[in-house]
Amino acid sequence: MKNLESILKGLPLRMPSPGYCDRILAQRPPLSESKAPHLRAWRRFCTFAAVAVAAMVLAVLGVNQMMRWWPSPSQTPDQAGSQTAMPPGGGTDEQPTVRIRMSGDWSLIATFSEGLAPVRGKSEQGYGTGYIDRTGKWVIEPKFGFTWGFSQGIAMVKVRGGNLTKYEIYYIDRTGNRMDPSYVARQQAVLERFALDDKYGYRDAVTGEVVIEAKWDDAARFFSEGVAGVNLYGEGGTRYIDKTGRVVIPPNNFTGRSFSNGLAVAAKHARGWGFIDHSGTFVIEDRFSEAYDFSEGLAHVHIDRKYGFIDTAGNIVIPLVFESVGSFSEGLAPFKVPPPADATRMRMTDIEGDWGYIDRTGKVVIPAQFLAAAPFSEGLACVMRADGTLSFIDVTGKDVIKLAVGR
Repeated sequence: MKNLESILKGLPLRMPSPGYCDRILAQRPPLSESKAPHLRAWRRFCTFAAVAVAAMVLAVLGVNQMMRWWPSPSQTPDQAGSQTAMPPGGGTDEQPTVRIRMSGDWSLIATFSEGLAPVRGKSEQGYGTGYIDRTGKWVIEPKFGFTWGFSQGIAMVKVRGGNLTKYEIYYIDRTGNRMDPSYVARQQAVLERFALDDKYGYRDAVTGEVVIEAKWDDAARFFSEGVAGVNLYGEGGTRYIDKTGRVVIPPNNFTGRSFSNGLAVAAKHARGWGFIDHSGTFVIEDRFSEAYDFSEGLAHVHIDRKYGFIDTAGNIVIPLVFESVGSFSEGLAPFKVPPPADATRMRMTDIEGDWGYIDRTGKVVIPAQFLAAAPFSEGLACVMRADGTLSFIDVTGKDVIKLAVGR
């Protein structure tokens, strides 16, 4: 009571008369002894129910987050939630399966390099990623978590360690045997980005040795053409460093990506996207809504969501008329057109449209008929048809290796 009176006295109100608070509180109906236990029980029940509901919500959110964060054996942490294509019957060692990733328009990552393609399948240890040859037979069994293509007879693989947050990366030869890191280091010098205390640096991808200390607010995942783009927020945009950490292209108020064919996609003052050279100079004006890396001398761009191709001088050589396109590879590029109005297809995603292939003149070489289409590599490209079947096709559109899709 004294506390209540002191609070009221502190308010900018008229001072209550002596005993005012006592009179007000005395007007409250008394709580009968019979109702008190029921009220206390009701309060305990409400408290228990609230705690139980909160625990259930947290449990559901936690499991959902864990399922998203904990990738399957063939996924890296940032690829959780992708879908896997499977052969009829759920996958066998005899019939390979193909892993696909949904990102924007579908991106198939099963491409051949040096005669082998990384695909997902089933082994004695469960599902994983291995390599098939051009006949579709397993050469290296699917036992890895994630794989990269071969180069100079060497491929990088990733496997999950005992700790859920730990992954081990190492190199294998064409038989799947683990290679000596010192030999690999002499053959392929690979630096990868790492994070420490919300800063980025670079380390040897095999040995883990830190090569460039973590001091950047943002950084490209890998080096390209000897340089990597890095950023310090609020300090002039992207700058490029070499493999010693020395700045070779100073910041000049633009945002830049990785180099390809001597040029890097860049944007200045949020006007649009263009290209810079290794001096940091814009050689193609930033006039496109989006731009992508050059491949075989051409880069795909779009304005108002219509795609086409430009050359290294910035000239439009294939008109911007497509719904979407992919990069050129072995003289062909995938392109997308809207599906027919009466089209019926397996509804796997909300991505609609048909894919085919064009040549460097823009001429249709393989008509649009696929639900998804990957770039060609070593004469083959992985495609998905509207009924869900997957296959590797040749440059005429003929099936060479047939696969199937499943959930």
